[in-house]
This record gives sequence, C-alpha cells and structure tokens, in this order.
Amino acid sequence: MTMRQQGSADLAAPRRRSAGLRLVLLVIGSLLFAGFFALGTWQVQRLQWKLALIERVNERVHAAPVDAPAVADWPQVSAERDEYRHVRLSGVYALDATARVQASTELG
Repeated sequence: MTMRQQGSADLAAPRRRSAGLRLVLLVIGSLLFAGFFALGTWQVQRLQWKLALIERVNERVHAAPVDAPAVADWPQVSAERDEYRHVRLSGVYALDATARVQASTELG
C-alpha cells in the first residue's frame, strides 16, 4: 500500500468517539428527555385544569340566579364555591341618600 492509498483509507474510515464523550452525550440526552417529558406532563395537567375551569365557569354563568348569601353566611363565601355565580337582590333605591362624587386618582 502506498502512502497515498493509506492516507485516503484513513479519511474514509469513521472515527470512533471516546467513551467519555459518549457518556457525556448520553447524560445530556437523558437530561433533555427527562426535561421534555416533564414539560409535556405539565402541559397535559394544565390542559385538564383549564378545561375544568372553563366547564365550571360555563356552568355557573348559565345557571339561574340564586339568593345572595345572608350577612351571617359571608365568612363561608369563597371563590371556589361562589365565583361567577349569579345572585338575585331586591331593595329600594334611596334617592335622598345619594351623593355626587368625583373619582380621583394619583394622577389627578
């Protein structure tokens, strides 16, 4: 074999990666896989939560109004139970007790 043939044979032969490089690539690949798997799992859980939220809001928005809770029941009112719930109120408008006010903010 001549020197020229030996040089071209070296170029054609694939180089083997060292065991250390293979280990590093395996660790990086495993970490990426675990990270993407965790993100995918989180997205599926978030989707389930979002669908349940949409269902709860639709159910409460389209439900018939209920009587407003009495003052004694106010401590039991919570966002989980009463969010988006329509309530029914009745009363008398006290025109003589009205006052004109002007909104003011920090900007004037």
